[in-house]
Amino acid sequence: MGFKTCFLRCFVFLAIALFFVSCGMVKVVGYNNDYDELTEEQKGLVYDLERFGRTEVGKVYKINPEQLKAELRNHPKSLVYVFSRGCNSEACKSLSYYVQYAAKNGYALFLVMKSYIAMPEALEQHLDCPLFVIDDDYFNEHRRYVYERYFTNEMMGFPRKTKYKNIPENMQGNLLFFERDQLIKVSESLDD
Repeated sequence: MGFKTCFLRCFVFLAIALFFVSCGMVKVVGYNNDYDELTEEQKGLVYDLERFGRTEVGKVYKINPEQLKAELRNHPKSLVYVFSRGCNSEACKSLSYYVQYAAKNGYALFLVMKSYIAMPEALEQHLDCPLFVIDDDYFNEHRRYVYERYFTNEMMGFPRKTKYKNIPENMQGNLLFFERDQLIKVSESLDD
C-alpha cells in the first residue's frame, strides 16, 4: 500500500472519529469536565462556592483562581494541589498524604480536581477537608486541557492564555506553594 493510500485511509478514519465525537455519539473521558460521568447522587454533592467559611467535608465546590487567591490572603502559608484521577507518577501520593503533610508543616491545604472524573476516588478517601474542582464555566471553556491551563496560569500569575511551552521549567508542576497570595514555589513533588 502506497503512502497516499495509507494517508487517505488515516484521514478518513480521523474524520469519521471526529464526527462521532462531535455529535456526542462517542464519549471521550478526559476531554471536558466529565460532569456527565457522575451519578445523580454524586452530582448532588457539587456546589458553587459561595464562601469558604461555609464549605463542608464530603462536598465538592467549583472554584476559580479569583476566589482561591482571595482565600489564600487569609493564610500565612498555603499549598494548592491540582490533581486528576489515576496519576501514575512516583511523585503522586494519596490525598491523605497531602493532608498530613500540610498539617505537619503548617499549610492551609486546597485540593483542586482538574475535572469531575477524579471525584469518586477522592470522596472515597474520607478526607477531613472539602474538595474543589476547577470551575470551567468561569473560563467559558469546557475543554479540560484548555481550562486547566487557564486556571494554573492565573494561579501562577501568568496571562491566562500562556502556552505550557512558554512557562519556565521551574514553574511547572501541580503543587503550588503560597505565602498569603504570593506564589513562592511550584513543584511536581513534596520531596523537591
